[in-house]
Amino acid sequence: MSAKQHKWECIIDDNDLKKRIESKVNEIKDAVLNHDSKEQIGLLSGNSGLALFLFYLDLFNKESKYGEVAETLLYDAMERINEGYDYFPLSSGITGILWTLVHLNREAFIEADCDFEEILPILEKQMLLHAEQGDFDYLHGAMGFYAYLLYNDPQERSEAELHKLLELLDRKGIHEKGYIKWSNKINADDAALPAYGISLSHGISSTIILLVRKLKKNSADQLAYSLLKKSVSYLLSQKNDTAKKLLSVYPVFGEPTEEYLLESRLSWCYGDLGIAVALYEAGEVLNDLQLQNEAIQVVQHASYRRDLGRNRIADAAFCHGAVGVAHIFNRFYQKTRLTVFKDAAVYWYEQTLTMAHFKDGLAGYKSKSEENWVISTGLLEGVAGIGLSLISAISEVEPKWDHALLLS
Repeated sequence: MSAKQHKWECIIDDNDLKKRIESKVNEIKDAVLNHDSKEQIGLLSGNSGLALFLFYLDLFNKESKYGEVAETLLYDAMERINEGYDYFPLSSGITGILWTLVHLNREAFIEADCDFEEILPILEKQMLLHAEQGDFDYLHGAMGFYAYLLYNDPQERSEAELHKLLELLDRKGIHEKGYIKWSNKINADDAALPAYGISLSHGISSTIILLVRKLKKNSADQLAYSLLKKSVSYLLSQKNDTAKKLLSVYPVFGEPTEEYLLESRLSWCYGDLGIAVALYEAGEVLNDLQLQNEAIQVVQHASYRRDLGRNRIADAAFCHGAVGVAHIFNRFYQKTRLTVFKDAAVYWYEQTLTMAHFKDGLAGYKSKSEENWVISTGLLEGVAGIGLSLISAISEVEPKWDHALLLS
């Protein structure tokens, strides 16, 4: 499969559907502008993600209407940090807020000094502390810090610390049969679950993508190359037996201990789609067409999965709901121009609209949290992520914000 770069295009051909999506985006905008959500300030679960939505909405509308509101959200977040907010991980901590500022500055939404010289040593220390404990989680652990330092270190001051992280990945990893794998801290307290995560949110797929990013910056990094090859080999080794004709190509976790763990959900956080993203990205940097074709086949298999119940899709949220699925299919369509992915993306965007049925929700949306339905403005589990992805479906503006979700 060719890695040819295509210009981002609107995938919605039906004018009525396009109008419905644009109307829903505006409903989300109105809802969040009238909703007080000062309790969380992070990127994936707070107001920093909401600021991203408002800036990209202005870009879509070719106006500067909501940037001031977005800047206020970011100013309030920085004030909270100055007042002593000291939670650091990417998902809802300081690292994600800084990523937001760097991204908005890089894409010319704002003009800001993103040097952050004083805080870099703290982030480096946090990254290595998590890694020493074997916590290589992306959302909450070492790899989230690693992602930020790769994204914003123009003077390469953190290069030595980034290399230490790779050395810890190598040392803390379990080497066998030419593979490498890492124990998943998310499952550490549940002895019934397998130890080895392979997902995008909490497993080896996120590590693979970040190793790819490292090699794109420095193709001569032999340790990153070795770790990438070995981790990809482990991931491929976990493919389900095709003779069983299971719902998913890959299981929920590596080395599943129970039959029910063989079939993974359809989502951004777990399952085939995130794994396919990792395999495709690895195939690009390794010049391995066979690996890219494996990824394409996995996504093609996923494109025929339309049953909400079996796919465990209950809401529209990006993390584990319909819009995240739609967005990944859209990403693969933009990469490959295969119409099967466009059709799947459109289907899941339509499902996203039908899920806005809560009278007390934000623009009709609520998110499923265990047994409860909750209101969320966040990027990962709330309306900011829904709105951002809906914009990407009806516009020619590439959704570069999804770099934070390991999709670009």
